[in-house]
Amino acid sequence: MSAIDAATGEVVGAAKAEGDGEQAIIGADGLIYVNSETTAEVVVFDPKGRRTNRRWSSWMRPPAR
Repeated sequence: MSAIDAATGEVVGAAKAEGDGEQAIIGADGLIYVNSETTAEVVVFDPKGRRTNRRWSSWMRPPAR
């Protein structure tokens, strides 16, 4: 993922995120949550620190019977 300066359009940093990002949202906490279609994970990106904070599986398990 790349961090882009909105004023200049310049890439100011990047963080590695495995897979292909499908959708992203910006949370109330200022972090960016990206759904990786390839790895079936949600990747959390900190745009200020320009790093990937954490990731977890987005695979939905069926309810227990």
